Amino acid sequence: WKVPSRDYQAAMKHLIYMNISYIMASSPEVIADLENDKRVEFLKKIGPYYFYKIRGPHKYVEVMSNIPFRYRPSDWVWDMREWYLNPNNVDNPVVYDDGSANIKKFPEIEKENLKDVPENPFTKKGDVLYEKLEREKIEFTTTAIGQPHLIKVSYFPNWKAEGAEGPYLVSPSFMMVIPTQSKVTIYYGMTFANKIGVALSTSGWIIVSVILALSLVSHLKSKNFSQIV
Repeated sequence: WKVPSRDYQAAMKHLIYMNISYIMASSPEVIADLENDKRVEFLKKIGPYYFYKIRGPHKYVEVMSNIPFRYRPSDWVWDMREWYLNPNNVDNPVVYDDGSANIKKFPEIEKENLKDVPENPFTKKGDVLYEKLEREKIEFTTTAIGQPHLIKVSYFPNWKAEGAEGPYLVSPSFMMVIPTQSKVTIYYGMTFANKIGVALSTSGWIIVSVILALSLVSHLKSKNFSQIV
């Protein structure tokens, strides 16, 4: 992958989009940029490192301002690189087309347009009123029922949703849900493959335990017989 040259404004746009709270800097160029940026607050200097805080608000859940485009890639990670390299794309999401009916309602985008995704605004009707992030659970309350919500947490198939459709994989590697009620819970559960794996593992341990028990009984019987003889 080609690494772009230093671009402070692009970096800040990505950091804010990803809900990053703190920055550690050491190069004079970046420190100078941070000192002149009212969006950040200097905290402390430790050795050669300068620590800054990006001013709030910091939210993991937000109502999308643009309707997402659906995209069915040959390689999601590689293709999303094109989307990510343009910082202006952060407000223009692309959702992975998994073939479900809930995704088919969104307009499709071609690979060559990922570098510059067009705006696709809709009238925002509501806001996120409350959110709580735990290790394996995300809860939020919203008034924007039926509208796509961005969850700034990495997608993985184990994530499940209650009170919403999804979660779906959305650019670059976050989650998207569509609330069907005001209170939504996203929790880290088990996939079918996980359940099969657990069942097989449990069965394996049971078989091993039975074999060991039978071996122990056989050994004790043999020992008792030898003592009688």
